[in-house]
Amino acid sequence: MKKTSYGIVAVLLALLLSVTTLFASAAHYMGDLNDDNRVTSVDARILLRVSAKLEKLTEKQKLYADINSDTRVNSADARIALRISAKLEDKVTAAETTETPTTDSSATDRPVKPPARPTSLTTAPTEEPATTTEVPTTTEAPTTTEAPTTTEAPTTTEAPTTTEAPTTTEAPTTAPTTTKPASEILKECYVDAEIVTYDKDNKAKKTNMKCAYKTEHQKAGAFKKDIQQIYARTTIQDSDIGLLVTGKLRAFGNIDYNIYMINYQTNEYLQMTQRALDAFNFFGADMNPDDFLTADDMIEVEIYNSLDTLKVTEEEKDGEKFKVIRKKYDDGTETVRYLRLAENEYYYPAITETYENGKLTVRMTINELKRDATEYVNPPKGMDAIVMNGGLSSLSTETMDKLLEFMDALHLQDEPNTNPDPLG
Repeated sequence: MKKTSYGIVAVLLALLLSVTTLFASAAHYMGDLNDDNRVTSVDARILLRVSAKLEKLTEKQKLYADINSDTRVNSADARIALRISAKLEDKVTAAETTETPTTDSSATDRPVKPPARPTSLTTAPTEEPATTTEVPTTTEAPTTTEAPTTTEAPTTTEAPTTTEAPTTTEAPTTAPTTTKPASEILKECYVDAEIVTYDKDNKAKKTNMKCAYKTEHQKAGAFKKDIQQIYARTTIQDSDIGLLVTGKLRAFGNIDYNIYMINYQTNEYLQMTQRALDAFNFFGADMNPDDFLTADDMIEVEIYNSLDTLKVTEEEKDGEKFKVIRKKYDDGTETVRYLRLAENEYYYPAITETYENGKLTVRMTINELKRDATEYVNPPKGMDAIVMNGGLSSLSTETMDKLLEFMDALHLQDEPNTNPDPLG
């Protein structure tokens, strides 16, 4: 295994913080002059001082000061701001006039539920052409006109052709399944792992990580593509957070992505459709799903199809017997892998320990490993959904409030990563 959760944590944190910043800057309420995403008596006071010529507005404040849109900033705007702060009037989202052309056309039908992603895209398209091409085999009906050849029962004497059963002896050619590499990196899988790192004072830090990676072979018209479906869940700054990226191939070879940011503590998620991503990118955001998570960010598990050529010992740990592989490196690092047999087919490192100069620095325990990750790369079920199907100006005030509350509930802060990836 060569990856820990730190790469995924860094990507998740960067994405969530960038989205939070984007929402905070774009989802601006009219009357919010101090950039706290609220309209309070503080804003009303600023407006009152401006109307009394005691204070001047900055260029940015001018965009949000004229609440009643009468082209003037006066005591009337201060009065409205005060009423909003007292919840006697609803907040008004600042109109982003430059965005409306794109978002108005894209946000007419916002789905209430995340779209179900078809799982049978790979079978139908590939098998259809195969059966149709075999139709010419029916043109061999002329062979039936050779019924007289039935008198050639001797042809049945060609049963010796059945002596071609040696072809069945070719089954050993299928045996090459035994010629699998002694070990291989398993990427397309689901992994539930616990990673514990130890600092120089032997202080432990534990991280739980779940991730899944799957490649779907999709077809749309004349186009075929392998599309990555990726899922990761971990704890970031005491928040239980998940990220799911799914893609679906459309006509002309385009891929429509959906991004799901999941808060397991509040049992809700934010879904951003391709339309929303396009709207954000149009206004300068760099939200490319290909950059969020890749196979290289997943926890890579090395499995062993055969132990014949390896130096293996048998040891007992925590009441369980393992096959153990130890490997020492020139820099003084040593890895110890405790292998567990799975499905009577292969061994995987149930526990991996890394030592530096004899001192334990990292222990990774795989709680669960599944080779089929399909169930984990589907949209969440049974959760409250906030769906963004266009730009921010397409959202209602109620949805905008829910969105900001969702981001606020994540309790994220832009803190530097003080824990470099200990496994490189």
